[in-house]
Amino acid sequence: MSLDRSQSTGAHEKQILASWANDAFGNSIAIGTSSVHNAISHLKIVIVDGVYTVKGSTNWSLSGEQQQDNELTLSRNAVVAAETRAILDLNHDFMLKQMVGTKLDVKKLQAPTTRHLSRFSPQPDLFK
Repeated sequence: MSLDRSQSTGAHEKQILASWANDAFGNSIAIGTSSVHNAISHLKIVIVDGVYTVKGSTNWSLSGEQQQDNELTLSRNAVVAAETRAILDLNHDFMLKQMVGTKLDVKKLQAPTTRHLSRFSPQPDLFK
């Protein structure tokens, strides 16, 4: 689970985090900001069985489902699920690095800020 640091201190979030065993095998909870300009991480996504992807603007709460006008998309496509999983993994990794206070230059890990990047542009050396 990846959780934005501005929202991780809420009453409901504290209760949820306290009940999860972050040190258990297979569990990983990361708290931080998005890799895009260190913005609030506002992704609401679930991937089921590597095939189904649910994502959208809907807050997963009673008020989000009953009192707000939101968008939610369900996809049954393994390629969409894999692409979405890659994005989630990158954001989760970026947050984990923030949590441990890595000595890596996190600016090199942030998403590109220009719209048209060549697929063949050289990648930065992250460990310099």
